[in-house]
Amino acid sequence: MATIPDTQVRPMSVGGIDYRISIALPDGPVPAGGFPVFYLLDADAGFATVAETHRRLSRRPDATGVAPAVIVGIGHGSGALYDTRQRERDYVPKGLQPAGEGGAEAFLDFIETRLKPEIGAALPLDPRRQALIGHSLSGYFVLWTMVRHTRAFQSYVAISPSLWRDAGLETDIPAIRGEISRVFIAVGEWEEALAPWQAGRGDTNDIASRRAARSMVGNARAFAAKLGGHIGAGRVRFEIFPDEDHASVFGIAVSRAMRILSEAHLT
Repeated sequence: MATIPDTQVRPMSVGGIDYRISIALPDGPVPAGGFPVFYLLDADAGFATVAETHRRLSRRPDATGVAPAVIVGIGHGSGALYDTRQRERDYVPKGLQPAGEGGAEAFLDFIETRLKPEIGAALPLDPRRQALIGHSLSGYFVLWTMVRHTRAFQSYVAISPSLWRDAGLETDIPAIRGEISRVFIAVGEWEEALAPWQAGRGDTNDIASRRAARSMVGNARAFAAKLGGHIGAGRVRFEIFPDEDHASVFGIAVSRAMRILSEAHLT
């Protein structure tokens, strides 16, 4: 089994729910005030990608613009790459789920009152430089947190956010209260239409219809534009990555996000 250097794993649980917390530690001296910290959702699927990308880029901050930071991955305890049931519980608020279901509020409370204090007590972190990163449904949770609980983090990265799940989130942007340093929203070119390599499959009509209905690109673009109008266009970055789809865009967008977050932490 391959291991990632300078990482550690800490199991945590709350209310009978298990989490796997993976931590990547940076090289070099601790900056004045502590290291920036990036909290990564869906870490069972993305921690290795993000940790290795950041480790490679932050070796040469003079060339890449990526500064050292601590990465804290929040994974589910089941061991599945994506645990559908637990993702629906943690990333979706009660108002969007059947009565009594949906636990985004409780999940954010776990991050704020359990995870952050424990990690902050063990590592030299700067609480003024915290970012939340998510993809797909967890990307929606990132934007939901930003709109509804703005002060939880200073920067937000939402890759392919599932905004189709909550048409009302964009309309609540004017209610945002609190300082936001940077927001990066990214999608792949083929998230709203059939990708060329999918042509000729028997289910192409279903795929094309589903993608058109979800309007991943259009929703993300509109959300970013409205957000920029509210908090300042210079704080919001929106990108469509050519020739990428919902799955493939994650790796390339993470690399770009590292530089954007470092810009926020250096200004």
